[in-house]
Amino acid sequence: MCGVAGLVLFFVTGFAGLLGSTVYQAPVRAVVDCRPGDYYVYQQTGTRVSGPGLSFSHDQFPTLTPEEVSVMGPGRVSVGTWPADGSETITKGSQIFSNAVGFHASVGGEYTVTVTSPSPTAFIIGPSLGAQFVAAAPWLILPAVGWPIAIVGLVLLIVRSNRRRRTDQALAPSG
Repeated sequence: MCGVAGLVLFFVTGFAGLLGSTVYQAPVRAVVDCRPGDYYVYQQTGTRVSGPGLSFSHDQFPTLTPEEVSVMGPGRVSVGTWPADGSETITKGSQIFSNAVGFHASVGGEYTVTVTSPSPTAFIIGPSLGAQFVAAAPWLILPAVGWPIAIVGLVLLIVRSNRRRRTDQALAPSG
């Protein structure tokens, strides 16, 4: 049971935040509460349509550039941005988002992200998937420790049960 709980907590802690992220429409200014680490502006690059036994997706490369995204950290400090390679994708409902522009939150706090794309585009802001995995990784310790303990407990239960049965058989009057 500990193993299952650990795996559930790993996925909930690691990835539920991204799936529950707000979808913004550019141009916009958004305030995001960040922990230290790398973050991305994930631009909507496609859609997915599925039905019984059939799935179709249409995906393009992100078009947002670092020049169209400005980030101000706590204390109104300007934060540098860089172009992302679009390799991290998040599917939210039928929308497909790809990482377009990255920034590094050096300290925790509120970051103001301004997207000034000339064409309207949907996007979400969230930590990199790698950073999410690392943040959630401690929950993998629970199944790594829980499963061996459960197996040892089961083995001890079986051994004790067999000993008790043998003892009861030895003490039983022969008939």
